[in-house]
Amino acid sequence: MSRYPEDWRTIALTVKEQAGWRCAKCDLQCLRPGDDITGLTKSERTKITLTVHHHNRMPEDNRPENLIALKPQLSPGLPHPPTVEYSARSAIV
Repeated sequence: MSRYPEDWRTIALTVKEQAGWRCAKCDLQCLRPGDDITGLTKSERTKITLTVHHHNRMPEDNRPENLIALKPQLSPGLPHPPTVEYSARSAIV
C-alpha cells in the first residue's frame, strides 16, 4: 500500500507547473511533457527530470508549503515519490 494519495500525479503536476518546470534549488530548466528527448540517454533524462518531494518526508502531507520541485541530484536522503518513465506522450510525475 502506497503512502501517496491516489491523486499524487495531479498534485505533483500542479507543483511542477507552478515551479515553471524549474528546480527550486538550482533553477535548472527541467523536461516538460512533450519535450523532445531524442538523443538523450536515460541517465541524461534522469538528471533533468523534475520530481516533487515533501519537506517533512511525509507523503501523506500534501499541503502546498510542504511540497518542493527538485531535480533528483538535489534531493539526497529524501524519499522518492512514485514515478512514471518519461515519454513524449506522458506527463512527468
